[in-house]
Amino acid sequence: MLIQIFAGIVIPEPLERKIMLDYPVAIKKSVGADLVNKNLRAHHPWICPWAIHVSLGLINVVGDLLAEIEDVMITKRPGLAFFRITEELDDDLDGSYHRKLHVFLEARQRIEARDKALLTAAQRAVGRSLMICHACGNLLERKNLNDEDERELFPFLPVPEVKRKAFSSNSFFMHVCMACALNDWEEKESTNITETTLAFKAQVDPFDNLEAWEDSHDEVMDEFDVAKPQTGDEDLVADEELSVVEDEEKVADGDTYITMYDIEVVNKLEERSKDMSKDNAYRIKGVVKRIRETSPDKRLVTIPDTWRDYCDDLAQKFPNFAEVVDFIRSQLALSAMSDGVLRLPGLLLVGNPGTGKTEFMLTLANDLKTKLEIIDISAAQTGIALTGSETYWSNTRTGVLFDTLVFGEIANPIIMLDEVDKARSDDAHKPLAALHQLLEPRQAKIFKDLSLTELVLDASHVMWMATANTLDTLEKPILDRFTVFNISDPSSEQMRVITATQYQRFIDNHPSGHVFEETMRSEVIDELCKYHPRKVRKMLEQSFGLAAYDGRNYIAVEDIRVSDTDSKKDRNLGIGFLSSVD
Repeated sequence: MLIQIFAGIVIPEPLERKIMLDYPVAIKKSVGADLVNKNLRAHHPWICPWAIHVSLGLINVVGDLLAEIEDVMITKRPGLAFFRITEELDDDLDGSYHRKLHVFLEARQRIEARDKALLTAAQRAVGRSLMICHACGNLLERKNLNDEDERELFPFLPVPEVKRKAFSSNSFFMHVCMACALNDWEEKESTNITETTLAFKAQVDPFDNLEAWEDSHDEVMDEFDVAKPQTGDEDLVADEELSVVEDEEKVADGDTYITMYDIEVVNKLEERSKDMSKDNAYRIKGVVKRIRETSPDKRLVTIPDTWRDYCDDLAQKFPNFAEVVDFIRSQLALSAMSDGVLRLPGLLLVGNPGTGKTEFMLTLANDLKTKLEIIDISAAQTGIALTGSETYWSNTRTGVLFDTLVFGEIANPIIMLDEVDKARSDDAHKPLAALHQLLEPRQAKIFKDLSLTELVLDASHVMWMATANTLDTLEKPILDRFTVFNISDPSSEQMRVITATQYQRFIDNHPSGHVFEETMRSEVIDELCKYHPRKVRKMLEQSFGLAAYDGRNYIAVEDIRVSDTDSKKDRNLGIGFLSSVD
């Protein structure tokens, strides 16, 4: 399928190719196209045979698109039958600042889902191109060129040609690149620079030729005796004073805290961003800003005072997890003898689908009042989701572990790796590779996210838990770092406890729970015991709805049978969109 995108409009393959030829495109040379191609080809060599004619301001948009194509195609050398990116000069006033991307893309082999993903990526790139200046990459701002207050504040706003009669009306809006408008205006009015203009210039385009711009800016500020902006030291002092107050509050609370990272490294990172490329500097400043909104001191969750009773209750709710609960009980006992901090070594629960492994993990995290993050390893192609992506990618980002520890408040969250047995294990894609370090406390204490390697995090308190259906596909070094428990299918007697627990959870948590009977009827339990725990939860949820529809405050056996959508599917009696997936 040839994906053709014109100004955000998708034209699928069945239309005549002459559309491509007849479509009106204003021809104007791209700004810095050679530099764009040189930089993009350095990071994406596979584009060398293809034509990319875009201006310098769109380099990040195109770079992100190329990276997304590689991600969708699952290779650094996508097999494309045709690929071309051009830009169109818009046939209106806004065209002075933005140009719409044209993306032509066809894979060698047609895969419907993949083609849809490629189409979405291309549409996103086209949409982004309409929001930024094609020359410098700054975001466009919508301005009313007939607004006298706007013109007094920003005298460099462009004046459209008289040929546009609409300009004589009360309002004439246009998307303007303030940086380029200022530069154009200065060339014409170099001797008439106002203080407002100088103040605005301090805000626009802060990354291009930063040192040279700062030197010339200081000279101009001195010449016109304009007050220089604050350096930000006052804010840092205020932050330090606030931090002292927060530390006092933490001591008063009696909670245990650790320092997750060195704040001085964050300060230096922001300073070094001035020497980086515009894209990297913008990314670093954004991350630093978010980091400063939190504290480097993170709380360690402690065990409940009633941990013995809790373990007994947990064993009753999950009778087929008795060995796991016994292990957890012993670990909580160790914590109780020391500082009371919640600590659990890596756990790997292995068993058939539907035995309640994920439900057990969710219950544990909720009951122990700690943060839980779930990573579906079966859907992960690399370790990016866990430990971030390398900085050479234009769309590099931090991983789940970094985000949880830095932007969260807890130092000992639970990171759950679901279906680790389905992880890819080829040389190019190893989602579990980072676990070699992270499951070793001494190494985890110096964890670095691949997207921000300058900042060292203490990830030694993280509790790792994983689920799998089999151990056959897992590497031995990974297995050796987990405490492995085999979870058997629950017996008939255990299923009675599990179904009663699922019923009680609905009664306790759902707003309508108080309407229904406090306990489930015996014949209903007998019917539910025929199914796996995972399916029991889904069937109960639907059965409660069926009972409510009939105006009953109890669940009947017939409700359970009706909610068994799988058996109905076998008889071609499916209920619309409802289906059960085990």
